[in-house]
Amino acid sequence: MVTKCRRCYSETRPPVSRIHYLAAKVSSTGREEPMSKKIDLYSSSYSNYSLETYSEVRLETYGEDYGQTSWVSTEESHEIPELLQLISDSSVLDIGCGSGGYAVGLAKRIGCRVVGFEINESGVKTANALAEDEKVSALVKFEQHDASEELPYEDNSFDAIYSTDVLCHVPRRREVLSNTQRLLKPGGKFVFSDALVIGGLISYEELENRCPDGLYFFSPPRRQRAINTGIRPQAA
Repeated sequence: MVTKCRRCYSETRPPVSRIHYLAAKVSSTGREEPMSKKIDLYSSSYSNYSLETYSEVRLETYGEDYGQTSWVSTEESHEIPELLQLISDSSVLDIGCGSGGYAVGLAKRIGCRVVGFEINESGVKTANALAEDEKVSALVKFEQHDASEELPYEDNSFDAIYSTDVLCHVPRRREVLSNTQRLLKPGGKFVFSDALVIGGLISYEELENRCPDGLYFFSPPRRQRAINTGIRPQAA
């Protein structure tokens, strides 16, 4: 069972503003409604990923720039590979890779093999160009897929799967979880984050102030639905 970390509450500080879930493979399936095509607004962001202005915004917001397009803080980004227990031999899947910055960073830092996919064509093009520029295209590849459709990967293909602030955009989440269950190797791990809303443009310092306690874990209200699709929440 996934439990809430003791760090998540304080009498003087607000609770953390993001939710992370850690799950391990077990079994089975599920189904819901079709994916909306409301994705055009991302094309501009992904296409302009490498512009100096965007880089400056990421530096100002996160404290470092590796192409972030989610609300995951720098500290949380560094914790994800630890939660997944990644090593250089790991095969990893990034669901909703955006412009590829995080996956490329993982390959450079750890040396693991990463496959990332994204529904937005501009994101995929930018991500593959970035992998070439950073000389990690032998380790990282990016493809265009819908996370809730059947994915062209073999069963038990990946040691680890992660997704940062993507599932909140997908109506057919059951299909995503079923895909994850099928693709994970036995004992493999799946980490995903979802965002709680913080209004307005904020600096990295303010983000830290509003999220003072880092990650926490808990059983989501629809935990049983996840279990029914083959994902068993694990204690962290």
